[in-house]
Amino acid sequence: MHLPEICEEEVHTVAARLGVRPWRRVHVYVFANYREVRNVMGGTHAAYAEPSLRAAMVPCGPRFRWLVRHELGHVFAGGYGIAWPFLKSEGLAVWVECDGSVPCLGEPALAQLPHFEEKCTDFQPWR
Repeated sequence: MHLPEICEEEVHTVAARLGVRPWRRVHVYVFANYREVRNVMGGTHAAYAEPSLRAAMVPCGPRFRWLVRHELGHVFAGGYGIAWPFLKSEGLAVWVECDGSVPCLGEPALAQLPHFEEKCTDFQPWR
């Protein structure tokens, strides 16, 4: 399978996993490696998503499909509103990345759990 077909397949996979359809065209920009992604986007991440542009920027490599799924998770999550808290944005992206088959959360999402109660004014802890 070639990269365009893989990207197209992953767009449909993520949309189906979330129970939505792409509301408009979704763009996946493929780079030779993570350094090229960083050169274009700045920062320290190996891949990026820009939900407002419906775009994901992903390097080629052994985890290509996982990274595409993860960044598309961010793109689709952007359609649901703001990215905060990390539990929503990163947790959803990691869940989609893992194909929903394993109970995993990204480190940024886990790091936010102790602070979740203090950041949400209407949060009532479960006791």
